Amino acid sequence: MKTRTILALVGIATILTGCFKEEFAFCPPDMNVTLHFRLPDPATRQGDTFLNDISTVTTVIYDDATGALVRTIVTNDADHRVFKGLHLSLAAGTYRVVSWGNSGNGTKFNALDTPYNNYSWLDYTDIRDNKTGNGDALYYAHHAGTATGADDEYTMTVDPSTGHEGTLDFHHAHRRIEIYVKGFSASGSNTPLIRLSGLPTGLSFLGMRPHTSSDRVTSELASQMVTVGASRAAAGAYALSPFNVFYLNTGDYDIGVGLLDPVTGDSVYTTRLNEHIDPLTDNPDNKMVLQLLIEFIGVEVKVSVPEWKSEDVDYGWWD
Repeated sequence: MKTRTILALVGIATILTGCFKEEFAFCPPDMNVTLHFRLPDPATRQGDTFLNDISTVTTVIYDDATGALVRTIVTNDADHRVFKGLHLSLAAGTYRVVSWGNSGNGTKFNALDTPYNNYSWLDYTDIRDNKTGNGDALYYAHHAGTATGADDEYTMTVDPSTGHEGTLDFHHAHRRIEIYVKGFSASGSNTPLIRLSGLPTGLSFLGMRPHTSSDRVTSELASQMVTVGASRAAAGAYALSPFNVFYLNTGDYDIGVGLLDPVTGDSVYTTRLNEHIDPLTDNPDNKMVLQLLIEFIGVEVKVSVPEWKSEDVDYGWWD
């Protein structure tokens, strides 16, 4: 009995040892490529907040010589909790790799199944009459810390004997524009409908570069009440609409900010983002979040830039 058991175990071991050579259908593929996902802090290029900030990733691999699309892989948070990256089996050669994180309900890919040299892009999921809702908190890889916030795609050479191992560094491909309002009152409501106009429609899939099109969109979000912590001098309740817009230099766009009556849709107050955010000092590569505070004080309206930290604000269900 023991002899038969030992022989059986030896037989199983022999099958598994020769698994890749024999190419049995039930055998796992020979993974010769490992790519790690990482999201460093944009200001310091240190640390890793990937698991906190990115839930889904779409990775596309192209043949470097021909530009042919080799593979598209979609991974989610459950996959990343097991391994924060990809294990792949690829033939020897050189490849270009592009990854996008968090494309969800607010954004969509276009022409993703085309070769490398064709134009693919991202834009808002739903645009009607140049109006849209909110975007997604997008992240792009590969990023090597360039001043523009974009870099060439990750290039890897798969050696026939050693394969390849490397890291895809992600970078924010969006700006979060938070509009806070205090003292607003219209139609019995203190939570206005907030509008951003003049926004870019999307980004290129390769390199997260702006659309060359002159088209612009308007995004509208109903505001909700949030609380600024008691540790701040400005502690209290504020109406907030947090917009996720595509990565942009504020100086390249004339973005309007409007507060609307949430019942009638009538305009109550308008201003321009660049009247309060200095486009000459705004660095989108290192700074993702822009904040504007609009206060109604009697018959006057005061606009300021609070620059609260995320821990200062109880975002509630917005977070």
